Amino acid sequence: LMAGAHGVVPGIGNIDPVGYVKIFDYVAAGDYAAARSEQERLFEMFGLVDVGAPARMGRGSSAIGAFKASLKLLGIIEDARTAPPAIPLNAEEISAIIPFLKNAGLSVK
Repeated sequence: LMAGAHGVVPGIGNIDPVGYVKIFDYVAAGDYAAARSEQERLFEMFGLVDVGAPARMGRGSSAIGAFKASLKLLGIIEDARTAPPAIPLNAEEISAIIPFLKNAGLSVK
Protein backbone atom coordinates (compact mmCIF):
# COMPACT_ATOMS: atom_id res chain seq x y z
CA LEU A 1 0.00 0.00 0.00
CA MET A 2 2.81 2.39 0.84
CA ALA A 3 4.29 1.70 -2.60
CA GLY A 4 1.02 2.51 -4.35
CA ALA A 5 -0.81 -0.81 -4.48
CA HIS A 6 -4.56 -0.68 -3.97
CA GLY A 7 -4.92 -4.02 -2.24
CA VAL A 8 -3.61 -7.53 -1.72
CA VAL A 9 -4.90 -11.12 -1.70
CA PRO A 10 -3.01 -12.63 1.25
CA GLY A 11 -3.29 -16.25 2.35
CA ILE A 12 -2.67 -15.21 5.95
CA GLY A 13 -5.65 -12.86 5.54
CA ASN A 14 -7.85 -15.94 5.90
CA ILE A 15 -6.36 -16.52 9.35
CA ASP A 16 -6.13 -12.91 10.54
CA PRO A 17 -8.24 -10.61 8.35
CA VAL A 18 -8.34 -8.01 11.11
CA GLY A 19 -4.58 -7.54 10.80
CA TYR A 20 -4.88 -6.64 7.13
CA VAL A 21 -7.72 -4.22 7.81
CA LYS A 22 -5.49 -2.58 10.43
CA ILE A 23 -2.68 -2.17 7.90
CA PHE A 24 -5.07 -0.58 5.41
CA ASP A 25 -6.48 1.77 8.05
CA TYR A 26 -3.03 2.73 9.35
CA VAL A 27 -1.78 3.56 5.86
CA ALA A 28 -4.95 5.52 5.09
CA ALA A 29 -4.39 7.51 8.29
CA GLY A 30 -0.71 8.09 7.44
CA ASP A 31 0.51 6.06 10.43
CA TYR A 32 3.20 4.20 8.52
CA ALA A 33 5.08 3.06 11.63
CA ALA A 34 1.97 1.29 12.95
CA ALA A 35 1.30 -0.19 9.50
CA ARG A 36 4.85 -1.53 9.32
CA SER A 37 4.60 -2.97 12.83
CA GLU A 38 1.37 -4.79 11.96
CA GLN A 39 2.89 -6.06 8.71
CA GLU A 40 5.86 -7.44 10.65
CA ARG A 41 3.52 -9.24 13.06
CA LEU A 42 1.72 -10.86 10.14
CA PHE A 43 4.99 -11.65 8.37
CA GLU A 44 6.26 -13.57 11.40
CA MET A 45 3.07 -15.65 11.41
CA PHE A 46 3.63 -16.53 7.74
CA GLY A 47 6.32 -19.01 8.84
CA LEU A 48 3.51 -21.45 9.57
CA VAL A 49 3.26 -22.26 5.86
CA ASP A 50 6.50 -24.22 6.17
CA VAL A 51 5.46 -26.65 8.94
CA GLY A 52 4.96 -29.51 6.48
CA ALA A 53 7.97 -31.80 6.16
CA PRO A 54 9.58 -31.06 2.76
CA ALA A 55 10.55 -34.73 2.41
CA ARG A 56 6.88 -35.73 2.24
CA MET A 57 5.08 -32.75 0.72
CA GLY A 58 5.56 -29.66 -1.37
CA ARG A 59 5.16 -26.13 -0.07
CA GLY A 60 1.69 -25.86 -1.58
CA SER A 61 0.37 -28.78 0.48
CA SER A 62 2.14 -27.39 3.54
CA ALA A 63 0.66 -23.91 3.09
CA ILE A 64 -2.90 -24.98 2.32
CA GLY A 65 -2.80 -27.51 5.16
CA ALA A 66 -1.44 -24.88 7.54
CA PHE A 67 -4.08 -22.33 6.58
CA LYS A 68 -6.89 -24.83 7.12
CA ALA A 69 -5.39 -26.23 10.34
CA SER A 70 -4.99 -22.68 11.65
CA LEU A 71 -8.63 -21.93 10.98
CA LYS A 72 -9.61 -25.10 12.84
CA LEU A 73 -7.28 -24.29 15.76
CA LEU A 74 -8.88 -20.83 15.97
CA GLY A 75 -12.37 -22.35 16.03
CA ILE A 76 -13.39 -20.83 12.68
CA ILE A 77 -13.94 -24.11 10.80
CA GLU A 78 -14.65 -27.63 12.02
CA ASP A 79 -12.91 -29.65 9.31
CA ALA A 80 -9.37 -28.91 8.18
CA ARG A 81 -9.12 -31.63 5.55
CA THR A 82 -7.53 -30.65 2.26
CA ALA A 83 -8.67 -31.88 -1.13
CA PRO A 84 -6.48 -34.28 -3.11
CA PRO A 85 -3.85 -34.12 -4.42
CA ALA A 86 -2.82 -32.02 -1.41
CA ILE A 87 -1.04 -34.06 1.25
CA PRO A 88 -2.53 -33.54 4.73
CA LEU A 89 -0.48 -32.31 7.65
CA ASN A 90 0.16 -34.80 10.43
CA ALA A 91 -0.44 -34.16 14.15
CA GLU A 92 3.15 -33.05 14.76
CA GLU A 93 3.00 -30.53 11.91
CA ILE A 94 -0.34 -29.20 13.12
CA SER A 95 1.11 -28.77 16.61
CA ALA A 96 3.96 -26.74 15.10
CA ILE A 97 1.40 -24.15 13.94
CA ILE A 98 0.26 -23.25 17.46
CA PRO A 99 3.31 -21.15 18.43
CA PHE A 100 2.94 -19.04 15.27
CA LEU A 101 -0.68 -18.29 16.12
CA LYS A 102 0.03 -17.56 19.78
CA ASN A 103 3.03 -15.34 18.95
CA ALA A 104 0.73 -13.36 16.65
CA GLY A 105 -1.66 -12.81 19.57
CA LEU A 106 -4.39 -15.11 18.27
CA SER A 107 -6.43 -17.32 20.62
CA VAL A 108 -6.09 -21.02 19.94
CA LYS A 109 -9.13 -23.09 20.99
